[in-house]
Amino acid sequence: MPRLDQIVEHLFAHPSAELHLESNTTGHYREPGTPDIGVFRQPLRTGQILLLFADLVPPDHSQRLLAGEPITFSYECPRGAVRVSMDLKGPELRVVVRAIDPPVHSSASAIETPPPVLRDLPTGSLVQVIAELPARRATHLHLAPGQPAFVRVGSALIPLAEVGPFTVAQIREALTSLAPAPARELVLKHPRFDFSCVSKDSVFHVHAQESRGGLTVVVRALPRQVGSLESLGLPPALATGLEGHGLWVICGAAGHGTTTSLAALAQAVLDTRAASVCLVESPIEYVLSPGRGLAQQLEVGTHVESFTAGLAQARTLDHDLLGVGSLDDPETLAEAVALADRGRLVLGTLHAHTSVEAVSKLVSLTAGHAPLQYQLASVLRGVFAQQLVANVTGGRTLAWEVLRATDALREAVRTGSTSQLAAARAHGFEQSLYDLVLRGEVEADTALGACVDRQALEVLLSRASRVRAA
Repeated sequence: MPRLDQIVEHLFAHPSAELHLESNTTGHYREPGTPDIGVFRQPLRTGQILLLFADLVPPDHSQRLLAGEPITFSYECPRGAVRVSMDLKGPELRVVVRAIDPPVHSSASAIETPPPVLRDLPTGSLVQVIAELPARRATHLHLAPGQPAFVRVGSALIPLAEVGPFTVAQIREALTSLAPAPARELVLKHPRFDFSCVSKDSVFHVHAQESRGGLTVVVRALPRQVGSLESLGLPPALATGLEGHGLWVICGAAGHGTTTSLAALAQAVLDTRAASVCLVESPIEYVLSPGRGLAQQLEVGTHVESFTAGLAQARTLDHDLLGVGSLDDPETLAEAVALADRGRLVLGTLHAHTSVEAVSKLVSLTAGHAPLQYQLASVLRGVFAQQLVANVTGGRTLAWEVLRATDALREAVRTGSTSQLAAARAHGFEQSLYDLVLRGEVEADTALGACVDRQALEVLLSRASRVRAA
C-alpha cells in the first residue's frame, strides 16, 4: 500500500495529528491548535476510501463493517504502526488513522515486510545479497547450489565471486526468513514455489524450481512504485491515446519491460483523470496509486483463477480501463476482444518481438474462429512493441515501435496476411534506435544488432554521418 504509506508519513512527523477520511471530502490532517491540512486534490467517494484499505482490513472485520458496525485494527507501514478506525453508516464512511507507539504487528497486511531486508545483515549472507540488488543496479539474482551467485545488470550476467557458493539448505533457510507466513511451508518442502517480499523501496519476486543440480532460484528486484512514462522512455503520446474503447496491445520479449509499461500507462491514466482502472496480473509487481481515480488490482492465483476469469469478472463492473498481464492464450484474447467490443478500453501484453509478429500471433490465436477474427479487426486500436537495448552506461534503454489501426492493419487481421504490415508502422524500431544513437545513449553497433531492418537503419546512420561530415 505505498500510496497509503505515503499519506500516513505525516502522522509520524506530527505525533498528535490524526488523518481523517470521510466520504465526498478531500480528507484532512487534524492536529490540535493548527488549521486542518487537505490530503487529496479531489473529493473521495466511499468506494475509493474502502479501496485504500481493502488489503489491510482483517477478513473477520470486513463483514462487521459492511453490517454497519464500527471496526478498529492496526497495521504496520515502513515508518511504524498505525491504528485505523472505520465507521460505515449507509453510504457514508468515516475513517480516522492515528500513529501508535510502540509499534504493533497486524495480521491484516497483504504482504509481510521481512525484518531481515530492513536491518543490518551479516556480511556475505544470502539475505544481504538480495537486499543489495537495487544498490548494485541489478534486476535479477540467479542462484544454484554449489555455484557462485550471479546478478544481471543491464544485459550482462555477472558472477559475484565473493558470494557463495550456497548449499540447498542455506538457500532454503535464507528464503524462509524472507517469505510471508503462508509461503514458508512451501519454501521448506516444495520442489517449486513463488512468493514476493518487500523492503522500504523495493519488491523482490522469488521463483524457485527443483532441477537436476538442486534448487535453482531467480530473484527479481523492482521498485515499489512504477516510474513515469518519461523515466521509462515511453512516448507520452501513447498515454493520450488511451481513451474511448478498443484493444491496445503491448508486446515484447520476456524480460523486456512490457509489464512495467502496462503499469506505467495505467498509473498515467489515474494521475491525469478521474477513471476506474482494473489490472489483472500474475503476479502484481507494482501497486497503483489511486491518483484522481479508482485503482483495482487482481492477482491470478490469489484473487482470480486465471486471466480469463479476471476479465470475465470485470464484465459487470464500471471500469474505464482494463489491463491484462497476458493475452497469450485464445480464451483470454477472446474475453478481451469481447470487452472492447462492448465499449471498454482494454490494454494487454503479449510475448512477441515486433508489432508485425504480434499481429501474426493475434491472428493465429483466433484461427478457426472467423467471427472472433473479424471482431478483433474491428476493435484493435494498435500494437506497441518494445525492447530493452544495452546503453553506453551499462544499463538498458527502451527502443519502441508502434503500429496503429489503419485499413491495412484491419485487413491483415481479417485475412491473416501480415507480410506488408512493416511498411504500415507509424514509428519503427529503426527510427527509435537511430534516435538513441543520435543522442549518444546507444552505440551504433548495438543498435544495428537490435534492429529488425538492418538495411533501413544503416541508411539512416549513413545519412547522419554525411550531414555531420558536411
